[in-house]
Amino acid sequence: MATHNQNSQQLSIPQRFRRSFRWYQRVFDDNSACIVLALAAVTAFSAFLGIAFGTPKQTPDADTDVTPPTFLNWATDALYEAAQVIFLNMEAHKNEFNFFIGLARFGAVCLAILVATEGIRRLFKSSFEHLRISFWGNEMVFIAGLGRIGLEVARDRVANNDFVVALEKNDPNHWTTQAEDDGILVKHGDVNHAALLETIVAKNPREVFLVTGDDQTNINALARLRSLRREREQNRPGSVGPGVCYVHIDDAVLYSTLCRTLAEQQQAGISDEGLAVHYFNICHETACELIVKDLTTLRPSAHDEVALYVVFGFEQMGQAMVKELAEFAHFENQRRARILVLTKMPSEDADRCLARWPRMSPRFVHEQLSAVTFETACDEWGNRSVRVLPEYQIEDERAIEHAANVHFCKLGDHGVLSQSDVAAIVSLATAEGVCPVALFCHEDDDVNFKMASEFNDLLSDFHKINRIQDENCQTIPCRVFLPRSRALRNVSIEPREARFLRPFGSVSEGISRAQDTLVEELGMVFAWAYDKHAKKHNDARFDFKKYLPEWRGKPYWDRYSNCAAAEHAWIKMQILDVEPSELTGIDPTKFSREKKALIAYVEHNRWLAERLLMGWSYGERSDNPPRRTSMCTKGELSADELEKDFAQIQAMCEYLIEKGVGVTSRN
Repeated sequence: MATHNQNSQQLSIPQRFRRSFRWYQRVFDDNSACIVLALAAVTAFSAFLGIAFGTPKQTPDADTDVTPPTFLNWATDALYEAAQVIFLNMEAHKNEFNFFIGLARFGAVCLAILVATEGIRRLFKSSFEHLRISFWGNEMVFIAGLGRIGLEVARDRVANNDFVVALEKNDPNHWTTQAEDDGILVKHGDVNHAALLETIVAKNPREVFLVTGDDQTNINALARLRSLRREREQNRPGSVGPGVCYVHIDDAVLYSTLCRTLAEQQQAGISDEGLAVHYFNICHETACELIVKDLTTLRPSAHDEVALYVVFGFEQMGQAMVKELAEFAHFENQRRARILVLTKMPSEDADRCLARWPRMSPRFVHEQLSAVTFETACDEWGNRSVRVLPEYQIEDERAIEHAANVHFCKLGDHGVLSQSDVAAIVSLATAEGVCPVALFCHEDDDVNFKMASEFNDLLSDFHKINRIQDENCQTIPCRVFLPRSRALRNVSIEPREARFLRPFGSVSEGISRAQDTLVEELGMVFAWAYDKHAKKHNDARFDFKKYLPEWRGKPYWDRYSNCAAAEHAWIKMQILDVEPSELTGIDPTKFSREKKALIAYVEHNRWLAERLLMGWSYGERSDNPPRRTSMCTKGELSADELEKDFAQIQAMCEYLIEKGVGVTSRN
């Protein structure tokens, strides 16, 4: 889902001016002493030459007793007059002019203006910053918090020639220094107490990012932002224009709760005064981005193949990765994914995982990697040889009870990789039909990079895997979570190793997903197609404006499911050997029956995993607790169910073609 590239737009006059100002400010701030001294030296030297050679020396006069000036007096006279030029005292030679005097006068005026304006700018810095906000506020991007997310967002916006104002509580610090170097206007203060927020609201910023790193602070700031907008609208009707606010929520459970609350407010018809609010969680966005764009290219395609994901670390990124893998990693092999989580506390982490998602997997916990075994039979959706915790078991043989096979294992004796650990991983990864990927998901960039490098070296040195010098060697692709270290992402991983080691976790990639409205639009298309299949309407084509009220009236989990199906649609495109790109005119109605059935089965498996993670189970239809008879294997489904699943994909393709995003076949 590519977002619009603002760099391709023609720059407006204010944008050109701001770009020039940032260039001047960066150049002058970095070289102010050199510029002033060089300009003063050129001015003085030019004045000296102009005065010295433009003023004739006096010659002795025989009729008078006046002693002619000596060379020293003449030279010091010229030097004195030259010094006066620097201070704009140029009266002595106003009637005499030559090239050097003209150059000196011009340099003196430039020097005076430069020093004066820079002195005023530095002396009245706060006032000038307020003036900039007053002039360009309606084109502003406001960012509360200059941490890992805030700085990357600010840099991207500056690169797109936006006027960026950032508010940072801990000022000055490492982040604010980098931001100011990049031309970002940094203000000091607490977003929940700063009077600046009122000024910002008054200027109707185009975008607001609340990314302070503290969920409670972000939520409070959003409430204050809404309150200020309401007050301003009451006092000056029509003065508050539409805007967009992105709120980062670090806690995954709170993130889900807030997204649900926002959807329920829309369902109840509660408006937000023209402010479009989007909650996002960078770990969720990053994990989905990796699965859709990268891991799908490494997917198992034949039915006798199975995916194995080895996840190192079970902090926030590790948890998000495991959850999204269980929900989204569904391909044409139509089998459950194998997920091996390596952590220092396997038992505690397994209990924590299953407490949140009890139907994700049976409880597999190991103290040593040598004890880990993935049973081939358990990969099949209909297999019930290993089952979830007793309180979540369903007696009916047709019931699907869990979404993936997740094994938790202790990571070495000291939390580090040993040769025996690597050998055990290799044994699992190189088993017949296994398509492995190693995912290093610790919170610390250095830990991830160090462990991934050591793992890759051990594979190469002891197992002849991931060998740079061997183009045909066996591979275990490694993906390294490097959210903070741009240097490690861009420099430290050598291009020749890119086919083995690749970074992920760039904030810009995650933010692009949070800002992309196409996913929700496609979710609406999926819901529209489902309603059409259920004969709730007979519209021949999807109309966004017409369907929007009905979409907002749907329950949160229905909207979530449709948006998840839209996310997974890009994976289905790759399965169909079709990629999202420029429009060339593919006809989705001409897919073969086999491909339609394949896509329908894949979608059913994805839906099964999604609903299992939401706590649904097999049984006669019930909303409390949620039960459906469709929580079963594909063989139990009717032809009508399969037709319904593909109808949604067909509607999505047609909408993309109509919208101009399009899909093209690679063949």
